[in-house]
Amino acid sequence: MTSTPTTDTPTPEGIGQVVGIRTRLAELTSRTRSVAAGLDNQASAEALDKLREKIDNDDFVILIAGEFNTGKSTTINAMLGDRVLPAYAVPTTAVLSVLRWGEQPHARLFRIDGDARTGLAADPVDIAVADLELHVTVDEANPDKANPWGLAEISWPLPLLRNGVLVVDSPGLNEDAQRSRVTHGYLARADAVVFILDATRALAASEREFLNLHVRALGHEDTFFVCNKINQVLDPEEQDKVRQRVRRLLGTQWHAGDDRVFFVDSHAGLYGRRSGDHAAVAASGIPQFEQQLTHFLGSQRAKLKVVPPARHLQGITSQLRESIHRQLIMLDRDVEELRAAYERAQEPLRQLEQQRQLIIKLVEQHLAAATDDVRVKARQRLREAADLCSQWAIEIDRQHRISWRPWDLPQQVEAAAKEVSERLDARMQEHFAHWQQNELVTLLTERAEALDRDVDDNLRRFSDQVDALKLSFAPQARVDTDPGKQPSGLERVLSTAIGWVISPGAAVIGGRFGFREMLRSALPQIALGVGLLMLGAGPLAFLAILLGSGLATNLIKTKRADQKLTEMITAKVAEKIRETAAEQADALAAEVAAQLAVVRAAVDESLGTRLREVRDEAYRALQERDKGEQHTAGTKLKLSMHLETLKVVEDDVIEIITDFATRP
Repeated sequence: MTSTPTTDTPTPEGIGQVVGIRTRLAELTSRTRSVAAGLDNQASAEALDKLREKIDNDDFVILIAGEFNTGKSTTINAMLGDRVLPAYAVPTTAVLSVLRWGEQPHARLFRIDGDARTGLAADPVDIAVADLELHVTVDEANPDKANPWGLAEISWPLPLLRNGVLVVDSPGLNEDAQRSRVTHGYLARADAVVFILDATRALAASEREFLNLHVRALGHEDTFFVCNKINQVLDPEEQDKVRQRVRRLLGTQWHAGDDRVFFVDSHAGLYGRRSGDHAAVAASGIPQFEQQLTHFLGSQRAKLKVVPPARHLQGITSQLRESIHRQLIMLDRDVEELRAAYERAQEPLRQLEQQRQLIIKLVEQHLAAATDDVRVKARQRLREAADLCSQWAIEIDRQHRISWRPWDLPQQVEAAAKEVSERLDARMQEHFAHWQQNELVTLLTERAEALDRDVDDNLRRFSDQVDALKLSFAPQARVDTDPGKQPSGLERVLSTAIGWVISPGAAVIGGRFGFREMLRSALPQIALGVGLLMLGAGPLAFLAILLGSGLATNLIKTKRADQKLTEMITAKVAEKIRETAAEQADALAAEVAAQLAVVRAAVDESLGTRLREVRDEAYRALQERDKGEQHTAGTKLKLSMHLETLKVVEDDVIEIITDFATRP
C-alpha cells in the first residue's frame, strides 16, 4: 500500500487560501480575546473562546453516499490513489469512515457509545490501515452480528485533505440507530454531498428515497452526482443516450447542471493512479469531478467558513470599543457624580431584571406552544400513516413471493416479510419527510413570526433602557439613533451570540434576522431527530414482531399465502404504529424542545450579560477612581492602547469581509 500523494490530483489552492484567511482570523480573535481579558469582560472573553474554537475546527466536510454495488468505495479509493477502503460487489461497509490529512497512513477506530453525546466512545483504538477490512466490513459468515465500531478515522496524504478537508464514506442509514446518528451528524454539517450512482441504472426508487429522506430534508440542494461504470456501456451511441437520460433526470428532479453531474470509470482511475498511467486517470473522469468539487469548496463554501465568524468578531470588537469609550468618559467624571449615578441606577437595574424574567417567560410560552403543536401534528401524521398502510401495501411491486415448497417455507416467508416491511417502512419515512419539509417548516415558521411580533417590542424597550443607563454613566458616549440603522430588538440582545444561535449562512450577506431565522436554523437538527425516531420503528423492528408470531405456521394453512402475508404484515405494522404513536410524537416533541431550548438559553444569557455589563462598567470605574488620580491615569493609558489594538483588528476584519462579500 503506497503512502505518497497521488498524481493527477488537483491541488486545492482556493481551499488553501481560505485556510490562510481563517488562520489570520483566528489570530485576530486571539488578540481581541486578550483585550477582553484586560477589560475583565468575561462574557466577551467566553464568546471569543467559542469563536476561536469554531474557526479552528470548522472543517470542510465532503460526505460521499450511495447504494452498494455502485462503486462508492472504489471511487473514494481512486481519489486516494490506492485500495484503502474495502470494495466488493456485495454490501460490506458496516462502519462510517472519515478520511483526513496525514503525512503517513494511519487509522483509528471509535466504539459505539449510546450514552455519549456524539454516539462514540472517547478512547479510540489505533490500527494499521491495511487491517481496516478486518474491522469495518460486514461479517460474511454472520451478517447479522453487531459491529462494535461506530467510526473509522483514516489519515492519508491526499492533497485534497491537506487544508482541513474531511471525506466521509457513509454506510447505510437504516442499520444500527447509534451508527445512524453518527452518520446523520456528518450529513447535517456536510459542506458537499457526493452521491454515487450506477450510470446504467441511475436514480432507482431506493436512491430517490435516500436523496429525499436524508439529503434534501437536511437542506442539501446542491448535490454532486458521480455516475460510475459509464465504461460498461460499450456502444458509443448508447453511452451518449445514457448520459443524456441521466442529465435530464437529474436536471429535472434535482436541478443539477453539467457542473454537478460527472460520468466516471472509478476502476480505471484507481488503476491509473496506482500504476502512474496519467492517460488512464484523465480518461476516467475522476480529475474533472475533483476539480469541480475543490472549486466549489474554495469559492461558494468559503464564504460560509469566513464571513459569519468575521462578522461575529466585528460585532464583539465594536462592542468592546464602545465599552472602552464609556469607561474613559466615566474616568473623567467627578467621582461623586459617578457614585450618585451608580446609586440611582440600582432601581432601574432591578426593574430591568424583572423585565428580563417576563421576556423569558413570554419566550418560553411561545416555544412550549410550538412544541405542543409539533406533538399534536406528529401524532396525527402517525395515525394517518397507520391508516394508509393498506393502500401502501397494495402498491408494492413484490419481488419475493411464496411458493408451495414446504421445506423452505420459513425462508420464503422471511424474505417476503422483510421486503414488505422494508417497503412499508420506506413509505412511512417518505410520509414523514413530506410532513417535515412542508408542514413542520411552516408550523415552526409561523410560530417564530408570532414570537417575533410579541417579543420584539419588549426586547427593544429593554435595550433602549439599557442604553439609557449607559448614557447616565457616560453622557458623552455615542448612540446611533438613526431608525434606518437600528437593528431589531433580538439582534441587539443577541449581538454577542449571533454567530452561534443562527446558521452560518444567515449572516453571509448581512441583513436582519429574528426568531424565524433562529428556529429555521434548528431545522437540520430537528430533521435529524425525525429521521432517527423513524429508524426506531423501522423494518427490522417490524420484522422481529412478525417472525416471532408464528407467521410461517399460520401461512402453511392458507391457500392465498401471498395475499394473507401482506394483510398480516400490514395489520401488524399499522397496529404497531398506532400503539407507539403517542410515544413517538412525545419523543419528536422532546427533540424539537431540545433545539428550541437553545433559543431560550441564548436570549436569557444575552439579556443577563447586558445587565452585568452596565453594572460592572460603572462599578469598575468607581474602583479605579477610588485608587487615586495617578492610578486612573495609568488605567486610561491602558484603555487607549486597547482601543488601538481593536482599531487594527477591526480594520483587518472589515477587509476580510469586504473581500469575501464581493466574491461571486
